[in-house]
Amino acid sequence: PSQEDQTARSGQAAFFDLSLHPTKYISGDIATELIGNYDQAYWFPVNDEHRMANDDKTAKIVRGEIKYDDGNVLLRGFEGVPRYGAWLGQNDLFGLLPTQDDPEYYRRIDGSVAPRGGEMRVKSMLGTLDVIGGTEPRWTYGSSIYAKYDAPTVGNLEQSVVYRNENIPFGFESPDERRWTLSYNASYPFSDRVQGHAGVLYQPFRLDRPYQDVDSSNNVSQETSKRSDAFGAMARVEVRPPQWVDKAGLGYTYL
Repeated sequence: PSQEDQTARSGQAAFFDLSLHPTKYISGDIATELIGNYDQAYWFPVNDEHRMANDDKTAKIVRGEIKYDDGNVLLRGFEGVPRYGAWLGQNDLFGLLPTQDDPEYYRRIDGSVAPRGGEMRVKSMLGTLDVIGGTEPRWTYGSSIYAKYDAPTVGNLEQSVVYRNENIPFGFESPDERRWTLSYNASYPFSDRVQGHAGVLYQPFRLDRPYQDVDSSNNVSQETSKRSDAFGAMARVEVRPPQWVDKAGLGYTYL
């Protein structure tokens, strides 16, 4: 059966958003979309409402989150909740945790309510541990886990270790192929206006595999990936001048 009206050019859609805050530390949020007569969006044919109509569905949960946060311990489950900025401003210099800032786009393309998973963060005198994982914490990447440990500050030195283990969507040999990465990140403010960053990365992905390399003269050569190819490094200095320019930086990255 079809929900599409064959005579009228009209359709109905409604969104319901329910938020709860039963205690000081516990909160929740759930959003649902309902559709009536689905009106063909010929100018925008790929959309989840069209899939819902084809599957004879009138309702779908499109976002949900439940969270416990007392300042030292955070536990939360999420689905379809955007993740802005990730850890980029928190000493994840190589950006191992990607942003997920457009859940509506992900749902429109393939119907997935992503990102989807859970998070645990614990702060103590030994440092801070933040772990994010689940069935699809990164759109299309399947089951994955991301973890970051922030060591206690030594003077002005900030140090972090970041771990990533993903079920990649671009594997040809197996749909369960995974990629794991580990990085060490350090940041040091020399003054209020000058800050330095340095990091080392290790990603042993598809080692001892043949591949083709093309140089600047378009010469093609056959190479084999080695253990040394798994290492990367970066160093950067950022300066905030008193006027005219907000920020200037100079750095080098080897990947």
